[in-house]
Amino acid sequence: MALYLSVCFALIASLGVQGALVLVAWLIGLTKSRRALLGAVYAITATVSIAFSYVSLYTWFSARDRPATVERKLYDELNSAAGRTQELLAAATAEAQKHVLALGKMTTAEKSVGFISRAQDADPYLAQVREAVAKEAQTYSAAYPEGTGLGLRYTAFDRYTKLASQSLERLQAAQGRIDGPAAACTSRVRGSKGSASTP
Repeated sequence: MALYLSVCFALIASLGVQGALVLVAWLIGLTKSRRALLGAVYAITATVSIAFSYVSLYTWFSARDRPATVERKLYDELNSAAGRTQELLAAATAEAQKHVLALGKMTTAEKSVGFISRAQDADPYLAQVREAVAKEAQTYSAAYPEGTGLGLRYTAFDRYTKLASQSLERLQAAQGRIDGPAAACTSRVRGSKGSASTP
């Protein structure tokens, strides 16, 4: 009753309902003429008592279980989001590693063979790098002729290799930062589920 009424009034009403239950039950045992009426009164007071007792118990259980349920659901959602992010980062890291390796080989080939920026590439990113190097070299074509050695094209390929390496390092650092909280989140979810199932 204290959920709906003031504490003092709820206490008085509770005592009144419980007292009425005892009194009516006692009168049912003593009198024989008014048993139907007393039975109806007893049923009403018992219903009121049981209803408020149920509300109190439900509120108590909800206060204990509902936050744990919400917390487990939140951890599950966070764990799922972290898992998806890990998958994306893992794929991006693998792609960046492939690009760093390819650009390193292209840089070495440009130094020893030359004419690497003219070749075609199936990978869209590497094709864009070749095109960018070729366009950059066109502006200096007279001063830096195409061929072997440490020329303009080699320097451009080397610069793109370093940029790709930096991007790979940032992806690996981000992956490491996500792996730690994701593992902690998983362990907390498992712990909360285990404690919830323990009687």
